[in-house]
Amino acid sequence: MLRFWIPAYFICALYLLAAVLWPLLPCKLRRHVLRGAIPENRKTAADRLFRRALLQFAVLFAAVDFMLMRTLCLMPEKDQQLAAAAAAVLQIAAVLLIPPSVQRGLRATPSKGQGSTVTEIANAKVNLTLAVGEKRPDGYHEVETVMTAVGLFDTVTVSRHPGIRDELICHPPVTEHPEDNLCMNVLRVFFQELGVKEDFVTITLQKRIPTQAGLGGGSSDAAAVLRGLRTLYAADVADTRLEEMAAELGSDVPYFIRGGTVLATGRGEWLAPLPPMPECWFVIVKPEESHSTAAMYAAIDRATAQTVSDSQAVLDGLRNGDLSAIAAGLHNDFQQVLPEGSAVPAIVSLLREQGALNAQMTGSGSAVFGLFRNREDAEAVAGVLKETYPHTFCVQQV
Repeated sequence: MLRFWIPAYFICALYLLAAVLWPLLPCKLRRHVLRGAIPENRKTAADRLFRRALLQFAVLFAAVDFMLMRTLCLMPEKDQQLAAAAAAVLQIAAVLLIPPSVQRGLRATPSKGQGSTVTEIANAKVNLTLAVGEKRPDGYHEVETVMTAVGLFDTVTVSRHPGIRDELICHPPVTEHPEDNLCMNVLRVFFQELGVKEDFVTITLQKRIPTQAGLGGGSSDAAAVLRGLRTLYAADVADTRLEEMAAELGSDVPYFIRGGTVLATGRGEWLAPLPPMPECWFVIVKPEESHSTAAMYAAIDRATAQTVSDSQAVLDGLRNGDLSAIAAGLHNDFQQVLPEGSAVPAIVSLLREQGALNAQMTGSGSAVFGLFRNREDAEAVAGVLKETYPHTFCVQQV
């Protein structure tokens, strides 16, 4: 019986011998066997993966041969001989699978100096101005808004690995269906644009920015994932191209690729950089209520009388570095169409009474921010409001 299986065991021994002798072979021959140009900085990794594959195949086939031999020992000799021959043929054919496996392993394994994990900071934003124009044929509204980033942020970690699926992990959870999160859509857009990926991605969100607040947390997280994917897969992609991908995900997402202080027009995707905010502090208060963005835009459409607003006063204040002028020019059209019983007007009044230069809602709400010159005043007011509104934050401009 054993004599039929000698060729199969001999092939296993050849696998082991090849693993031992592989580093001693000429470099040109090794590259030929691997069927493709291997970058200089990946040759060591390629050799390691190839030897590991040889060892794994040798152990696997030896175990399979032994189990088959023991299982088929009661069969007629002719059938045993055929089974042993078939096993030997399969083991020889398996050699063809090793080079593609090595190439795939190289793509899934980062090179020296290139990480497999990257962490990005996803800052929130506030709208210093927000003017809503008419509804466009594509269903969006024309907007003019001055946005600036603030020091309230989520932490976004993007990891690539050879696992079995893409995954989103969020602390604390923000949805019952993580696969519906905007960050998962980022993977589709990014790899459709830049090519099919050959490994998998895990996105981990550490959430601090309140949801449904008008602070742009979801959009900022999506932009952070885009930046992380660029670092891991395509470091030479320019910001402008990343912003084009971001525009497919939402009106606010392109802004968060670069952040800072900008004037956004169109549906929010046309961005013009502005001078940075003068040094200041924000007290951000998120009441328990949440506003549907779609419902707030519908309310704008139904409104019969609205104050006509623009961003000129804030733009002038930014150019002159005049925080008082910026504060005086704050406005948000959505504050004119707040739902009945909203806590926003009371919070705005309270922030002003407590010494804020000015206060208003950001985005379509429901978060409100107050603008302060110094940290001490801002922290004192935040401490007072936190007793009534737990989701109160004191942060600086960034």
